Amino acid sequence: MSMNIFRLTGDMCHLFSILLVLHRLLKQHTAEGISLRTHELFLVVFCARYLDVFTLFYSLYNCTMKLFYIASSGLVVCLIRWKGPLVLTYDRARDDFPHWKYCVLPAALLSILSVNKAGGLEELLWTFSIYLEVTAVVPQLVLLQQYRRDIDNTVTNYILFMGMYRALYCVNWVYRSYVEPNKYRHNYLVYTCGVLQTLVYSDFFYCYIKSKAAGEESIQYETYFLNRLRSLSCCSSGNNNSDSGNNVNDNESASQDGELYLLIDDDQQNEDERAHVENTIDHQHESGGVPNIQVV
Repeated sequence: MSMNIFRLTGDMCHLFSILLVLHRLLKQHTAEGISLRTHELFLVVFCARYLDVFTLFYSLYNCTMKLFYIASSGLVVCLIRWKGPLVLTYDRARDDFPHWKYCVLPAALLSILSVNKAGGLEELLWTFSIYLEVTAVVPQLVLLQQYRRDIDNTVTNYILFMGMYRALYCVNWVYRSYVEPNKYRHNYLVYTCGVLQTLVYSDFFYCYIKSKAAGEESIQYETYFLNRLRSLSCCSSGNNNSDSGNNVNDNESASQDGELYLLIDDDQQNEDERAHVENTIDHQHESGGVPNIQVV
């Protein structure tokens, strides 16, 4: 692949986004707001796509970037999963999007159905990585939405640069098709998936620009699309816990046998509700009872 300003700028945005995540983990010493599941997906993407780095040599730049993407994604996953202090700051409860079921499985099925049997394992893995990359950032966006405004700008800037990387690569394809009409080979699968991936970021771009234009330090990220994905995730988690047999209505509090059930709707939760919860707990604590709190 020949170099041009759009590809180079896109690569630098991708590189900078990864450095922001590493800065968050190694310098700020927190994994809050970072989706482990998104980085697991990107690790799978890079491993499936760049295994040819050990068999084919295109250029020093190409080889270096491929190895960096694999190594950095693996490092992020290892740090969040196993590094003691960071494990405690990782919000496992909120980072709950079923990525293996709704990202990896569809990408695997699509790649199997679309690849010619004569293509071989390498083509199958490459196609799988193209499909998977479209949805790899979805767990991160779903997690970001749950934090509303309570997240550091490092995380939002990381997502911004990831989206810019993909958008610039789309421009790179258009540019090369005009500048290199005789050498450039069109790949419509890459075009389609690249545009879809950029569209996944588009609502984030809108919320980011809107918040910055209003002079707000942090963005308020909430969209209908991600609300539906979040509902899908919650339904999937709810099915796993269906044996409890408890049917309750949203936005109600019920006290039964000394147990306090606090029902909190993620889409309507605000500071007033938090204060009400804390006051209720303090009141029962002062009266001599320690409520058993179940957040639904």
